[in-house]
This record gives sequence, structure tokens and C-alpha cells, in this order.
Amino acid sequence: MLLAVRNTIARRAAAPMAARAASSMEDRLRPLLRLVGYYGADSTRARTAEGLFRACATQASLRAWAKPGLVETREFRPRHALVFAHVWLLHRGLEAAPGGLSPGDARLLQEALFDELWEDTILRIRAEGVAEISNNKHLTDVQKYSFQAALEYDDAVARPDADDARDALGAAVWRHVYLAREGLEAEHCHDVADYLTAQLAVAESLDAAALEDGAVPWTAPTWRPRGA
Repeated sequence: MLLAVRNTIARRAAAPMAARAASSMEDRLRPLLRLVGYYGADSTRARTAEGLFRACATQASLRAWAKPGLVETREFRPRHALVFAHVWLLHRGLEAAPGGLSPGDARLLQEALFDELWEDTILRIRAEGVAEISNNKHLTDVQKYSFQAALEYDDAVARPDADDARDALGAAVWRHVYLAREGLEAEHCHDVADYLTAQLAVAESLDAAALEDGAVPWTAPTWRPRGA
């Protein structure tokens, strides 16, 4: 037990040391990094998009989605639907040009975020054992139902009546996340709709530090107990 405590303390002490070492290394290499374009607009945008996508993928991989969320997270399409829903949230949030972004930079970041999504999608398609020659066809199929989901999410959140918007977003979640599963309670989908609505507010209010670090302050999804 004492050894385990010592190891834990050592790991915690090493973490800030490692961060300082990485920062020191970047400081020493700063002139070279600047020379090769590391701090250029395109490179900075690519790193930001990568961090934001990682935040989406991490949130979409929470165990809560499988239980109590009842999402078939071992299946490709429901798992992709979760990742895409979070990318959609950030895409919508970037329309508000948060964190001091100009509208033009926000649009470019939206595009870069989707580039990250499709690159990751190709990797997940390959992981499913799909023949390399069929990858592009499968990607096109995924893009089609992803964009359809985005259209339905957009339509839902644009509705002026809150109850109508909640119903429409819950129905879209049922179709795209739960694949129109029979027997699933409507309130279960409404809980996901409430979660997405709350996260949209988070995405629209990101500050510059959150954008730079990819530190999106998502909240955890929750579902009310049956009968509540």
C-alpha cells in the first residue's frame, strides 16, 4: 500500500515536470518552429481543429452513452452518430465566432474540424475491415447520413417554440443515434435532446484558451430513471 501511494505521488509530481519540460523544449526550438511555419495561421488552425475534434471524440466515448444511455456504442453507425453530434455542436458554436475569432477564421476552423472528422472516419472504416478499394464509397455513405442528421438537428434548434424544438431534436436523435429503435421511450431521446441543447450553449461560449487547448467544458450526459 505504501509503495502504491509513493508511486501515485511520484506520477503526480512528474506530470507538471513533464509539462514544463515540453514547454522548455518548445521555447528552445521556437526560432526553428517559426521558420518551418509551426506558428503560421494554417498550422495553428490545424492544431486547434485537431484538439477540438479530440474533445468531441473523447466526449462521445464516455461509458454513459452505452449504459444508462442505451446507445449501441460497439456498432459503427451509432458510435459515429455520437462523434458527429459533438462535431455538429462545435460547428454550430463556431458560427457565433467565439473566443475572439473573426467570422472568416471561424469558417476556416469549421472546415478544418470537418477535415479532422472525415480523416478519423476513414480510420474507423478501415478498422471495420472494409476493403481499401471500398473506403471512399463507405465514406460517401457516412457523409450522406451525417449531413442529413445535421439538417435535422439544425431544423430542430431553429424552431421558436421550446417544446416543439425539444420534440424535433429528440426525434432526430431517435433516428440517427438510436437508428429508430423500436420500444425506446420518447423521454429517453428527450434527455439526449436536452443534453445537446445544453452543450450547444457551451460551444457558443468557448473562450480563446478553450479553443487553443481543445478544452471544451462539456457536461456529462444524464438520463432520468424510468418512471421519473
